[in-house]
Amino acid sequence: MLRRYFATTLSNPVDGDLDTIMPSEYIDAFEGRSKSSMISIYAKKNPEELKKVYMRYMYRLIIDIESYKYDEVEKENKELQLKVEKVDLIEDELYNMKRNYDLLFEKYKKKWLSV
Repeated sequence: MLRRYFATTLSNPVDGDLDTIMPSEYIDAFEGRSKSSMISIYAKKNPEELKKVYMRYMYRLIIDIESYKYDEVEKENKELQLKVEKVDLIEDELYNMKRNYDLLFEKYKKKWLSV
């Protein structure tokens, strides 16, 4: 599963930017694959070169759990704020309705009592 994540993440561009794609030969080297056994015998990748390439693309592999949690909390917070605003509007409407009811009741109470 991690190999698939590694290869998929590094072989797909970010926002259409082709410079964010790691060349497949390096992906294969990091995953321990080679094109053919004969090439792997004679053409070994330089570890320093591999390190530089890995460092260039490493930012794409970092899974920032705290940032993810923060985004989820922000989303939930916005949803809750919208609900609170709706409740506030409903409370205002209820208050206005009760006030109108009380005014009408007082107005007609006098008429009913005088009859």
